[in-house]
Amino acid sequence: RALALAQTNHDLRPGGIEAVQLAQALFVTGSVDAAREVIDGVLASSFVHAELFETAAHIARAQGDARADEFMNRARAINPNIELSFLD
Repeated sequence: RALALAQTNHDLRPGGIEAVQLAQALFVTGSVDAAREVIDGVLASSFVHAELFETAAHIARAQGDARADEFMNRARAINPNIELSFLD
């Protein structure tokens, strides 16, 4: 259900945070490649948010991408208290 809601939200408001939330929903439902595709689109935009980089870090780590630590460092530079909120 969360994935369907995230997709609808992104379809209606295709902004940065909505795309991040869609990537998170895809990730937690096991669609890691689809999550990567969505998050890469956000990373290519001008949108900057700690949650973007945190999400990118988890996706990258799941795929063995060496940039995982770089993404998490960028998340913590914005918000030193960032946690695995979407994985709860």
